[in-house]
Amino acid sequence: MYKTVSKAVPPTFYRTNKFTNGFQVLIRAYGESAYRELNPGLYAVVTFPFLFAVMFGDVGHSIIILSMALWMVRKEKQFMSKKSDNEIWNIIFGGRYVLLLLGVFSFFTGFVYNDYFGRGLVLSHSYWYNTYTEVDLANTEILELSPADATRKPYLFGFDPLWELSKNKVMIDNSIKMKLSIIIGVVHMIFGLVLSVFNHIYFKRYYLIYLQFIPQILFLTCLFFWLVILIYLKWFKYNPKGSIKLGSSCAPPILILFIDMFLFVETKAGDDDCEPYMFASQQMVQNVLMIIALLCIPVLLFGNPVYKYLYNKRMREDILKKRSPFRRYQYSKSDKIQSLEIQEEVAQYMVAFPDLMIIQGVHTIEFILGTISHTASYLRLWALSIAHAQLTDMLWVMLLSKLGLREHTALGFIHVTVIFAAWATFTITIMVVMEGLSAFLHTLRLHWVEFMSKFYISDGIPFQPFCFQTIFSKESEKIEGARHNVRKFRDVHN
Repeated sequence: MYKTVSKAVPPTFYRTNKFTNGFQVLIRAYGESAYRELNPGLYAVVTFPFLFAVMFGDVGHSIIILSMALWMVRKEKQFMSKKSDNEIWNIIFGGRYVLLLLGVFSFFTGFVYNDYFGRGLVLSHSYWYNTYTEVDLANTEILELSPADATRKPYLFGFDPLWELSKNKVMIDNSIKMKLSIIIGVVHMIFGLVLSVFNHIYFKRYYLIYLQFIPQILFLTCLFFWLVILIYLKWFKYNPKGSIKLGSSCAPPILILFIDMFLFVETKAGDDDCEPYMFASQQMVQNVLMIIALLCIPVLLFGNPVYKYLYNKRMREDILKKRSPFRRYQYSKSDKIQSLEIQEEVAQYMVAFPDLMIIQGVHTIEFILGTISHTASYLRLWALSIAHAQLTDMLWVMLLSKLGLREHTALGFIHVTVIFAAWATFTITIMVVMEGLSAFLHTLRLHWVEFMSKFYISDGIPFQPFCFQTIFSKESEKIEGARHNVRKFRDVHN
């Protein structure tokens, strides 16, 4: 009896319930996990609805999704017993718990954005207060409130509803949501890289921790986590109530600082006597971080191929040493089988160094360029959030305000009813269904590409239990397909 080494890959099986199955289906649509590989579906239960909610934050719209999900959850036994053949309905019903979490998280972010069908609610005293007289308010169309003296305690929670009256509301939303999307994206990618360490440790690929994970995490943090630090530093250090040099007008532009960091160029001071940097030794710190990031590139490019080449060479020598010199001149059947097995084992480590370099070069270029493009890709969180808020506001203003609430005749209630029906139709079809589907697909893209590419190989095969019914059904489908082709062939030639 001979013990042979099988190259067959064990199948992957994850035990899920009705709550987690919908998220696992989304992961499997990208690819099946390798055997014993870390499963992203566990983390997607939280990260997927959170990223969706950042783009779809509105309390009113989330209540619609939440109501539909709760209705399906409440009636799930009834719907499951019917076994519908409608494919679209089965997809929606299968993801009822995904929709439930999407609605819950969107409700929270809508509360943070203070968006209720595009309107803001006053839940406490505003951060701002009026410093003008009634004469100024009556005679001036546009007035400006200074944050240095027209403010008090911050708003209770979320966005201040007084921004609804401001002309620069979109500018403020753009600034805050753009920075938040960068922060969320960088943290999400760092989390993905950290998860790769657990794969390396479990599969005993410890060399990848030093030759892949550490250079990757250093490259990402030295560049883009430093950008996150600059964002927070600018938020906390500069304010309108501080000194002149620490006022909002003297806050250095982060974009200029970041570009000069890449170019190793000193940021010049402006004509307003403001400091070009946020602290004294910032230029030196940025140069050091940039040098560390550049040094990580050759480690990523050459480290793994050189290690694998030396490892393969050592393994081939160890395998050949196992053969006894007396066994080389024996020609029994068992010796021939053992010789073939040794040749197959040696062939596993016969990988040319140029091939290793080509593969690693592709991965290195993909990661270096992907770090920049993936960070920019998370800006879709900002873009879709702004677009969703502006479309919601446009529907409210153009339909309800300008058309529905301007009628003051005796038949005004009929006019309002018709306009409200149109507004409700557009809200459900465009803002909830179409915008929700768009945010869903963008969230799926962020998980598949930006997040899972950091640690997920997805080259496994799903576990399929042995079942005669499944085998016979597949065979019957093949037979029926062959019969259909024969009938089609006869019809053509007759």
